[in-house]
Amino acid sequence: MKISLKVIRMSLSNENFAGFWKDKLLINLLGIDVVLNIVFWIFLGIKVSPSEELISLHYNVIFGIDVVGEWYKIFVLPGIGLAVIAANFFLAYLIARRELLASYLLGFVALVVQIVLLVGGLLIWYANI
Repeated sequence: MKISLKVIRMSLSNENFAGFWKDKLLINLLGIDVVLNIVFWIFLGIKVSPSEELISLHYNVIFGIDVVGEWYKIFVLPGIGLAVIAANFFLAYLIARRELLASYLLGFVALVVQIVLLVGGLLIWYANI
């Protein structure tokens, strides 16, 4: 247990922090992820208005609309995206000094998740118009 705490303490040192922010690829990935997530929040904020009616939250090719719910539940998608960004880049920060390739992989996975969630959100919005 002491070794784990020591590794975490070393990972959170200022030296590792400075190295993380100097890596152009990681910073660009973080920036793109955050911008896509903000665009997603803004798009849903503009296109989805509060209403008493239930909206479709999931569409299946075989069965059609199979999950409906309140209008605000569609905002779970960008929330999940934000959580993925935070978790992946925190982990990337912790391991950037030892495993730079793994940090890049975490950043790219966060980007792919953002794109998939954004496309899913657009399709759900389209199913509701």
